[in-house]
Amino acid sequence: MLSHDQLRRFDETLQKLYVLADADEFPTRLLESVGPLIPSAITCYTEVIPEKQWARNFADRPDDGLNALMPVLAELQMQHPRIVDFVENGQQRALATSDYLSRQAWHKLDLYQHFYGAMGLEDQLVIMMPGAAGVNLGLVFNREQRSFTGEERQMLDLLRPHVALAYRNAQAVTAIKSAVNDAGTGLEGASHGVLRLREDGSLLFHTQRARWLLDRFWPRDAHVGALPDSLANWIAASIGSEQRGRTADVPRVLEIHNAGETLTARLLQTPETSGWMLTLDVRPADQGKLRLPPRLRLVLDQLLSGASEKEIAAKLRLSSHTVHQYVKLIYQRLGVSSRAELMAQFISRP
Repeated sequence: MLSHDQLRRFDETLQKLYVLADADEFPTRLLESVGPLIPSAITCYTEVIPEKQWARNFADRPDDGLNALMPVLAELQMQHPRIVDFVENGQQRALATSDYLSRQAWHKLDLYQHFYGAMGLEDQLVIMMPGAAGVNLGLVFNREQRSFTGEERQMLDLLRPHVALAYRNAQAVTAIKSAVNDAGTGLEGASHGVLRLREDGSLLFHTQRARWLLDRFWPRDAHVGALPDSLANWIAASIGSEQRGRTADVPRVLEIHNAGETLTARLLQTPETSGWMLTLDVRPADQGKLRLPPRLRLVLDQLLSGASEKEIAAKLRLSSHTVHQYVKLIYQRLGVSSRAELMAQFISRP
């Protein structure tokens, strides 16, 4: 049974692990997260493809000796009993090298003599899982003696599904970055929110920024842990059209206008992982469309919030006559003739 301290460390690991990262950042994020969980001489995240004799390794500390020996691991990886068990049997749970082989049998292997023995490592506790494009993933805790406990195995087994999900999230974030960059916008700005959706369009996870934008643009039907009804309906219609091969029926980009801002929602499929990604990008409504001077911009924002001309004059410390002239200019530039037409142009819901 796990102790209070072990459960605390496990909770801290999950909090760090689920910070959003892309595929390039994932190995470092993972190793930083799991470092305090299980004592280890060196902790590694490894990617292997046995049939190609290919291996890539990331360690929690610089180690030139380990890097120099990686070609040995790539060539001899199918001598590792833990890798063999995963490749042949799909075994993912936490198991140590010492669970498979006696010390004497382990020492006879070329893999030990030319790789692990050369680094003075006697045992490894490993979880493995499938990755993208046929890559096999391993999280490896190395020790100089055979001393892994049942509690440490239990913690690593509890961690395994979270590592797998964090990996899939990182692959999806990489895919979404590429997609939105191809669309002419970036994902790096603070104005973006990202949501990951299951294949049926239901919510899997969201960033804090995405939650804030949902609550801001759908204040009446946004609920913690769920999608706003109107947004969920649009997502379902888009996915349904995609599945029927009628992608033109429902656009994969949705724009919501509210109080002088435009929220752009982009629904994107991520082949690297199952499901969909949704990005939310907010910008001033006049960006790339309206060209209003700052003073007119302020008056427009007040109009869209429902303020009267008298209230606008008081808030902006302008005369009523000046505000009235500004309103006329706004109407002229936007091609509308009334407050109702203005609101109809800017305030919309799916």
